[in-house]
Amino acid sequence: MKSAFRLLGALTFAAMTFSISPAESSAVRDFDPPMIIAHRGASAYAPENTVASAVLAWRMNSHAVEIDVYMTTDNKIVVMHDYNAERTTGVDIKMFEATWDDLRHLDAGSWKNIAFTGEPIPLLEDIIDTMPEGGKLFIEIKYHGAEIVPHLKKVMEESGRLDDLIVIGFTFETMRAMREAMPDVPIKWLVYPRQDDEGKIIPISPDDIRRAAEAKFTSMNVAHTGVTPELVELSHELGMDVYVWTVNDVEIARRMVDLGVVGITTDVPDVMLREFHGPKD
Repeated sequence: MKSAFRLLGALTFAAMTFSISPAESSAVRDFDPPMIIAHRGASAYAPENTVASAVLAWRMNSHAVEIDVYMTTDNKIVVMHDYNAERTTGVDIKMFEATWDDLRHLDAGSWKNIAFTGEPIPLLEDIIDTMPEGGKLFIEIKYHGAEIVPHLKKVMEESGRLDDLIVIGFTFETMRAMREAMPDVPIKWLVYPRQDDEGKIIPISPDDIRRAAEAKFTSMNVAHTGVTPELVELSHELGMDVYVWTVNDVEIARRMVDLGVVGITTDVPDVMLREFHGPKD
């Protein structure tokens, strides 16, 4: 009961602060590109990777929510971005060394705002439980190898929302293991562009696109700084769409859409939704 009141208070605070009206919370699921994906939930306004952040993103009518997951030493799939929980909880504990009991009582909300004090680190199941009909969840695997695959697969299959779950990650071999274990689940490979000796961004290589296609990944999910018209064109030729992260600037988002990008991951889903899916004059 305390958790329910805490969540209600946090969402009331966010709604008052960021002008989310009841009318804006009605489901909008039939969308044209771009898909708007809330990065770690509505993370500009609520503590990232928490139930409060996910629920706020859905209230904003986000088409999808993106979260990050680790596996604890007792095989629980927990939602956290950092390798160490200290930044968002104040407790110095490494995710790869933690049990669920080590993490479940930590406060992952007050660092963002006092209104979120006591917001816990969630399990993947907790985030899935927030999903409205038609909502999609992007699950990013953080730094794990194939050891996480059977445990993540079990949670996904038992969720009752398998058709709405998407797996993403940077580690190519882990993504390939997920593809082999769950061939019907969309797999989107995360790629960050390299830099030259002077720190200049090098566009994402066509070799990465071909590698992803050979592995039968569904699409590319790349840092927007590495996107070129050639990358999008080649991806389409190989049967893959391109998604980008993390875009909070409307002008950049427009350029990405003009290039043919179909999904935008953002900390400010309300801003992007108004820009691309708001009322038309």
